[in-house]
This record gives sequence, structure tokens and C-alpha cells, in this order.
Amino acid sequence: AGSAGCSGQCQPGWYGPSSGATSAQECLACQPGSYMPLAAASACYVCAGGSFSTATGLAAACGDVCAPGMYSDVGMSTCLSCPAGTFSGGGASACQSCAAGTFSSISRTSCGQTCPVGQGLSTGPDASDQPACAVCGAGTFSAVPGTNCSACPSGTFASPSRDSCLATCNPGFEPSAAGAAATGGQGAGLCVGCGFCKECPATWYSAGGLACMPCPAGRASAAGASACSDCTPAAKQAGQCALCDPGQILVADASGRFGCSPCAAAAFPAALRVLAGPNA
Repeated sequence: AGSAGCSGQCQPGWYGPSSGATSAQECLACQPGSYMPLAAASACYVCAGGSFSTATGLAAACGDVCAPGMYSDVGMSTCLSCPAGTFSGGGASACQSCAAGTFSSISRTSCGQTCPVGQGLSTGPDASDQPACAVCGAGTFSAVPGTNCSACPSGTFASPSRDSCLATCNPGFEPSAAGAAATGGQGAGLCVGCGFCKECPATWYSAGGLACMPCPAGRASAAGASACSDCTPAAKQAGQCALCDPGQILVADASGRFGCSPCAAAAFPAALRVLAGPNA
């Protein structure tokens, strides 16, 4: 600021940061993101949030306003795009978060696209840098469109469609902890940390959705079966027939169905009968 005996002063858009200046050449221009409408100033004002300025030596208030989908904090010389999962209208100093179960448009001007049941908003972006709907993870579910995935209550498991939690799994499935093998008869009372239902593999079945059980020797089942069936040529070819007991072999009957039959003593001596287990 000027004082008695000093005739010169910094003009609007400029400022003098220190006392004892001897000429106008010592005045400094306001930098982008700031302005000064008064003369003889010792500092510049910063642009208000939602506005910006790229000019140097600006005397008027920052007149550039951020477009919808963008924002600027105080004193910024440019506007920034709202991050994924947020949006803004014009002249915003900050972006607003999208409601649960929705995500922002590419322009970041609005939120929409509610996730369907069984899905929730993913934590990571997809290829277009947009959060996207993803199937609920193990032990979680979403029963209402537009809601995020929630953990299943203790003692229950997420359904295969992840739209509900079940006390037992659907037939052909069993409760399983993440990463655990589907086989082994892990029932509701035995599977510690169970979080979701896993499909029974071929040659196993689950009638009540509590545990996958092996088919009896010589019987067959495809993956996800609720019961075992006859071992047909097609099932045998597909590897869906359970192994016979040691000393037995799969033999086709007159109708073409396979069943386990004891090995002939002459063909398989007693000491070697245990080797006849695989479906030869």
C-alpha cells in the first residue's frame, strides 16, 4: 500500500509484496488463479471455488466458470474432471458422490444405471474408467435393485444368483468357503467360514443342498447333479461314472448300461484285484 511521500503505486492486477519499492518495475503480476481489483495491493485475491482464471495480471474477479462434470477449488487456474463415482453441475467447487448402487455418466454430469439384484457397484473402474455393476462376492447378496452387496447373516450362504441368502444351497450345490474344494461333504454345520454355494463336480451329487456326496460305485452324475443315475456309454465317455470298488470293473449289460462287476479270478489274481479299480 502507498504511504505519505510515495507517489507511485502498483496498479490493479499487480501487487507489491514488500515495502521499500523504488519503482513500478518491482510490482508483480497476479498469477493464474488469482486477481486484484484494487491499486496499491500487497497481495492478490484467489479465485473462488467453482471459478478459475488462466490470465496473468487479472484485475477483475475470475470470470471463467467450471462446466458441468468439472470442479475447481479456491485459487485454481483450471478445472478438473470429477472422479469416477461423482458428478457436478456448472460452477462447482467440489463433486458430489453418486447414490449407492449407481455410478456416474462418462461426462460426470449425472448418476444413474442402477445395478440389478445379485449385483452391486464394483470398487474398481472398468475399461472406460467407470465404476460398473459386478456380481456380489462370496457370502454377500443384493435383493433390491440399486443396493450394494451386503454380507449374509451368520449361518447362511449366498445363493448362486446372489439375490438372497439361504440356510442350505440349491440341490446340486453345497456350502463352501472361498477357494475350498466342492467335494468333501462340507455340510452347514461343518463348513467353518462358508460364504457361498459351490457346484458339485461330476460323479458327486447333492440332494438337499447341504453337502456334495460321491455317487455309489458304477453310478453316474454330471456337475451340479441332485441325484445319481445309470452309467450310460455317453456318461462313461464324459468321465461322469463313479469308480468301481477294488476288484471290480465296469461292464455293459444287454441294454448298454454299465455297472460294476467282479473281476474274473483267472484274469485278476487275488493279489492284483485292487488294481482293477479305475474305469477300465
